[in-house]
Amino acid sequence: MNLSYFNNTIENYLWFVGIFLMSFLIIQFLKAVIFKHIFKWAASRSVTAQLKLIPIVKKYLPRFLYVLAFYMSVNTLMISPYVHRIIMIGVLSAIVYIVAKLVIAFVEFMFSRYRERTDIDSSQNMAMTWLSKMVKAVIWIIAFLIIISNIVPDVSALVAGLGVGGIAVAFAAQAIIEDIFSYFTIFLDRPFQIGDFITTGDYLGEVKHIGIRTTRLKSLGGEELVFSNKDLTSARIRNYKTMEERRVVFSIGVTYDTSLEKLKQIPEVLKEIIDSKEMTRFDRAHFLSYGDSSLKYEIVYYVLSGDYNKYMDVHQAINFDIRERFDAMELEFAFPTRTLYIENNEPKTTVVDKNIPEDQNTKVDQPGE
Repeated sequence: MNLSYFNNTIENYLWFVGIFLMSFLIIQFLKAVIFKHIFKWAASRSVTAQLKLIPIVKKYLPRFLYVLAFYMSVNTLMISPYVHRIIMIGVLSAIVYIVAKLVIAFVEFMFSRYRERTDIDSSQNMAMTWLSKMVKAVIWIIAFLIIISNIVPDVSALVAGLGVGGIAVAFAAQAIIEDIFSYFTIFLDRPFQIGDFITTGDYLGEVKHIGIRTTRLKSLGGEELVFSNKDLTSARIRNYKTMEERRVVFSIGVTYDTSLEKLKQIPEVLKEIIDSKEMTRFDRAHFLSYGDSSLKYEIVYYVLSGDYNKYMDVHQAINFDIRERFDAMELEFAFPTRTLYIENNEPKTTVVDKNIPEDQNTKVDQPGE
């Protein structure tokens, strides 16, 4: 037992084998009893976990425990610093790799659960795919840097070089990067979705596609409008799809010869007309002002729908009823008129009496012939 080989006795080797075998048996027990019940319970709670998360955990969690068992076992041996460093680098690399795979599996599980619970369109699904890839890339970069930092004594120069290169690439692709981040802003904040009718500036149309760099609208004229995602996230957008009701403000005018009694009846008549229509809510009707050629009324009501065609149907029916009621009441709609007053100024002449001295002549205005 005290015989020594490579600076370790047979007893040390037996301890190494014994600790590893004991750890192996414990891991097998965990796999057969505890992990089996946990995985079965998780699979019964979520189909996504059964498909995405459990297979990866079953595969890599025992490996992680085996690596830890090997590390604990090897610490019972007396080995040279060089060999110990190689073993430590190998153990650390294996642990970092396994942990990265487990974290990535958890990330994929979370994205799959989100897709499962949320009704998303093709554009949002593409955004989630890209976001998932970016998260995976970040996880692998962190894992790589952890491993490199234990292999290379001074990793700061490497990190600085990567940072300078990243800055250069970022400046070169600044516009593209801005559009990509704006794309994720649209995905997370959801100011609009595919199928929404929006306006931005002087442009309006239905959202047909939300891409990584551009968003495309189909205008009322039929042409396709293409916007960069950055322009849309930095602009004011009016989204009509989320409109639950539409406020309508319009005015009418009657002539100045309308009697005061009829003027007082008009607001009540307008209220009756609007209340008689379905999906409307009357707000107000007032004698607004004395116009240049009419007595103006302002009417406000709500159409209890965001559908533009429905609004136009209701407003058209209201206009028809207003015309019918006004004709019955003998009310005349005003239109722009102008009255001109012409003064008839005839030319005048001066009569001079020759029998009177010139300096005593009197000027008398006489109508001309």
